[in-house]
Amino acid sequence: MQIEQFLRRKIAEANAADALFKPDDRILVALSGGADSVALLLALKKFYPSLSLTACHVNHRLRGEEAEHDAAFAEALCRKNGIPFELCAADVAALAKEQKISTELAARNVRYAFFEEICRQRDIPLVACAHTASDNAETVLFNLTRGAALSGLAGIPPKRQLADGITLIRPLLRVQREHIEAFLAALNQSYVTDSTNLADDYTRNFFRHKVLPLLKQVNPSLESGLCATSRVLRETQIFLEKTANNSLTDRVAELALQDEVLLRQSILLLYRKSGANGTPEYVHINAIAALVREAADNGRKRAEICLPGGMSACIFDGILSFEPTVRKRKLPQKPYQYPLADGFFPIPDTPFAVQLTDDTDFLKNHAVIPEGYTLYDSAILAKDRCGAFCVRSRGDGDTVRCGGMTRKLKELLNQKKIPTELRGLLPLVCAADTRDLLFVPRVAVCDAHAHILGSSRKLCRVSIYIQTGV
Repeated sequence: MQIEQFLRRKIAEANAADALFKPDDRILVALSGGADSVALLLALKKFYPSLSLTACHVNHRLRGEEAEHDAAFAEALCRKNGIPFELCAADVAALAKEQKISTELAARNVRYAFFEEICRQRDIPLVACAHTASDNAETVLFNLTRGAALSGLAGIPPKRQLADGITLIRPLLRVQREHIEAFLAALNQSYVTDSTNLADDYTRNFFRHKVLPLLKQVNPSLESGLCATSRVLRETQIFLEKTANNSLTDRVAELALQDEVLLRQSILLLYRKSGANGTPEYVHINAIAALVREAADNGRKRAEICLPGGMSACIFDGILSFEPTVRKRKLPQKPYQYPLADGFFPIPDTPFAVQLTDDTDFLKNHAVIPEGYTLYDSAILAKDRCGAFCVRSRGDGDTVRCGGMTRKLKELLNQKKIPTELRGLLPLVCAADTRDLLFVPRVAVCDAHAHILGSSRKLCRVSIYIQTGV
């Protein structure tokens, strides 16, 4: 059949261009039951019979009986075709309310967590999603109207890392929706339609039903053109990232010396390396660039800009970083004190964790930031002069010997603009026997330990982490 040959060729082109999968790979197919995912599952089975396929379906419990019907349809389709099937049901609305996030984000988190779980259980390295050229065109156009950066205009990537050892691939990214429907019609294969996809009150649906049809009157090949543009821009993005990586720095003084293009690319790279989701919009990138130059010109040691998605661009001691925004909410203030041993230790009833390592092992142990945390601050201490350590909350009358004088901790916390809601929870690293302060993150290192002497033989690094989203 002509449509089958066409679809086979488009999937082969995508696979050849982006090395999505090998003929004998194990693939988990995300199966919603809609036309795109049904076509993806059947096309992979028909065109690549040596693939080991497993399908999975997530019931978000957002559409009542309709959602139950979709799950039953997906399971029946897999049973008919002899494909292993996995089902996940989750109360996404309740999760969104509990976690204070959007329903869309909660649903996405549930799906990806389920994908990873099944891949780990079945030793599957690839997850295939059914995004099409039509989806990509909608995404590019939507991002264009928002004033997105280059990564946004590059559209949906053909593949990306989902988790360690697991890659998400999109084999249908060169296939338009009309071709999907023609393929299913040729097979006499039914599919389900999510009723929420029919309503124009969702932004993506508005673009799909209203904007794109109008633009197609001007250029019938609009979707193909937008997708070709997105591929060119993605290649440009990769080139710029490689160029920027060669001179990447997080030091404000050095960043401020870069030209505007390189500075913006450096900011984007630093943002992605922080592990944050999404991409800052162009207006935010420009604001961060202006902050960097202003901080460099005026010698500002601390500055911050809040970004969408619960993140902030922070300058601390001349270093640019991206961290979770500290929300102005009251956290429980419970005094604590714990002995500090080698390893990673989440401090109970606080958003902080502390890690003690030999300094020689720092790069090895910190290659990956602990999941759910962002690095807050760290310091190198002379272990042979400090003895045993403990970590505790602040106490009445705390002082720190720094800068050649003894200072009240309260005054230093004010001076360094540590958020009020964190001050009672801030991990203070102390000598276990005396409770004397050795290291206050983002504030000071005690004079006795700020300068490592030549006689010091045992160095250690204390790293303080804060939970993502706090």
